[in-house]
Amino acid sequence: MIAFFLSWPAPVAYTVLGSGWGILVGGAATVWAAWVLVEALVYPHARRGKRWALLGLAVAGATTYAAVGEAAQEFLWRRAFQLTGDSAVYQSPVGGWQVLYPALWGHEEQRVGGVTSQEFRPTRLTPAMTFTVTCRPNVGTRDLALVVEGFFMNLPKGGDTQILEREPVSLPSGLEGYRVVYSDLSRRIPLKNESLFVLSEETLFFLTVQATPRWFDRNRLYLEKLLYSLQLPS
Repeated sequence: MIAFFLSWPAPVAYTVLGSGWGILVGGAATVWAAWVLVEALVYPHARRGKRWALLGLAVAGATTYAAVGEAAQEFLWRRAFQLTGDSAVYQSPVGGWQVLYPALWGHEEQRVGGVTSQEFRPTRLTPAMTFTVTCRPNVGTRDLALVVEGFFMNLPKGGDTQILEREPVSLPSGLEGYRVVYSDLSRRIPLKNESLFVLSEETLFFLTVQATPRWFDRNRLYLEKLLYSLQLPS
């Protein structure tokens, strides 16, 4: 019976702490329950409760199997999105500002209405995931709150657009900015976005990472590392 009760921390760890802890705790519980079951089979009089040990082995084994499967799937998808630990540096030849982006991603320049944006995305065919940096000089104000207010005024209204988070932030470089997390369900492919506004003098930097909601949430820390990597020339 002890083996059965000791197997229950495995699904709890997997549910609360994620697949990594699920593998660690589940693996240990599986080994323990298996050892108790073998002893119960070899020494039936000394060790009783093989049914409980078998049930504990089933619980711990199933949890470990699920955790390993999820970790493997996440690893494969990170490879598909080319989210490796290696980063490349893009430095603007005009403004001198720079950001980090995944070394395996492709880069292209987009021009819309006289505004130039740098867009980074995986070179493989994957569900939508992009990192975009737009630098707009001479916006006519040094008030970041006014810029953010204009963004919200032009954001599509309705149930298909949901503002999830919004707050001022400090970047690792010491820059002050404002971040907004919102979802856009009106597209053919629903997207989740995190946008960062940084105003230097009258030059606005508008940075956005976006992905399908599932992969945005799973890789959020990685995507935010790109978003907050902005550095301005001293």
